[in-house]
Amino acid sequence: MQGAAAALMRAAMRAREIAYRTNTPLIVFEDGKLIEQWISAEDLVETP
Repeated sequence: MQGAAAALMRAAMRAREIAYRTNTPLIVFEDGKLIEQWISAEDLVETP
């Protein structure tokens, strides 16, 4: 289970990449609501 957090981060980044390339929104749970989140090129930049 040590690598679970890293695997989730990789999966989230991959989902963002796919959403950006296919021009579809991500559906995310934020503040108790489901929202559509459109991804821009800036969202794809990895920050350490």
